[in-house]
Amino acid sequence: MLVADVLVWGDDAGRPVGAPASGVVVRPGEGGARWLISLMSGCDRKGHWRLAPRAINVNVMGGSDLDLNDVELAAEHTELRVISIMGGADIRVPDGLRVEVSNFALMGGNDVRLGGERPAPGGPTLHLKLFSIMGGADVSRGRRLTREQRRALKEERRAARRLDRGDD
Repeated sequence: MLVADVLVWGDDAGRPVGAPASGVVVRPGEGGARWLISLMSGCDRKGHWRLAPRAINVNVMGGSDLDLNDVELAAEHTELRVISIMGGADIRVPDGLRVEVSNFALMGGNDVRLGGERPAPGGPTLHLKLFSIMGGADVSRGRRLTREQRRALKEERRAARRLDRGDD
C-alpha cells in the first residue's frame, strides 16, 4: 500500500493511514499508573484511567482486579508486569487490542483466555508479563457480563441442551 507510512493528524495523530482503529485510546506522553500494589488487600481499577508505558502490578497475599476496557495508554507499546505471590490478579483486556503474554507459574497458575480474535496490525500492543508463585492471574478479553447477561446466557445453554436431547 503506498500510503502505509503516511501519518494522519488530529484524533488519530501518529497512526498510519489504513491502520485499524482498535477503539483503545493511546495518548503518548508522561503520566499514568506505574505501580498497582495489593499487600494483604485489594487493588481495583476500572472505568477511565491512564496506564504508563511500563507498569508493575504486585499482589502479595492480596488481589487486583484490573479492567483495561476503558484505559488510556501512554504509549503504543505498553508493558504490564503482574507479580502474584500467594495472591492473584484478574485482568480484562478490550476487544481489538493486540496482547502478547509471557508467563511463569510455580505452585499456582495463570489462565489466559483471549479467544481467537486476531487484531489487525498497526494498533497498540499490550505486553503482559505474568509471574506467579502460589498464586495466579486470569486474563480474558472483553467486558465482564452483567448478572442479567449471565443468566440469559445460562438459559440459552439450557434451552440448547434440551433441544439436543429432544426435550420439549
